[in-house]
Amino acid sequence: MKFKILLLFGLICFSCTTKKSKESSPTAGEVNILVDSNLQNIMDQQKEVFERNYPYAKVTLIYLPAIDIVKKFLLDSNEIIILSRSLDSTEIKYLQSKTYVARHYELARSAVAFVTNKNNSDTAVTFESLRQLALIKGNSNGTFVIENASSGISQYLLKKFNETQFSSQVFAAENKDKIIEYLDQNTNAIACFDWSEISDSDDPRAKNILSRVKLLAVSRPVDSTQFGFIYPYQYNLQDNLYPFCRDIYFISRSGKSDLGLGFASFIAGEIGQKIMLKAGLLPKYLEVKKLLATLK
Repeated sequence: MKFKILLLFGLICFSCTTKKSKESSPTAGEVNILVDSNLQNIMDQQKEVFERNYPYAKVTLIYLPAIDIVKKFLLDSNEIIILSRSLDSTEIKYLQSKTYVARHYELARSAVAFVTNKNNSDTAVTFESLRQLALIKGNSNGTFVIENASSGISQYLLKKFNETQFSSQVFAAENKDKIIEYLDQNTNAIACFDWSEISDSDDPRAKNILSRVKLLAVSRPVDSTQFGFIYPYQYNLQDNLYPFCRDIYFISRSGKSDLGLGFASFIAGEIGQKIMLKAGLLPKYLEVKKLLATLK
């Protein structure tokens, strides 16, 4: 009888310990976050520093194409995502029909950067040329390369070009290494990356990409105010001068002050925003924007 009481007490304690380990606060616990795979460079940096500051926090970042992330967010149990866009009105209404409220937090501004072969004589490209290259069949001016049709960049460009699909001649690579290999072999090809993947010249992964490609300056659409050919540098992101800017969002439907919200608060705070600044992105705080204005 005594043994049974001790066993029961042990099971109760184990249950309490297990329950406690699953609890989440803004600085402790565990959380899974689905993240646009194009943002891996910058989000890996944020996670590393966050966990160094909060040793009882475990953030697992799961990198997927943007389309897959949104589907899981709407239909599955995944409550927290990081995307390079906000949810659209249809997606928000669907969540509301399920009694969910999606909270959006802007973290930083990035961009879609365009690169080409190192030996390509061109250093700039017009908005209209990019659109033609991506959408028109039988284009003899070169090849347009994307990572995959489900990526956030692909969906962003289609929306920007006001189209629903790319030309059948657009080359869809399996991953970034395949994109670079394709550029190595095709002088006139143009590919795209999220700016965060190549903006930090001190980052080894960015260094490797930049050593093998040439960054292109891009003009704004002909029906907009012109500023010549523009690179996706921080000061050109501030006022949307660069024509392919896009914002990074933390989106949650958990409705809790949990570790996910704590991670978002960290990225939006002083340390996280300095990481964005150092990486070549535009932090969302006005004070930092003013600082950037002095760097022009």
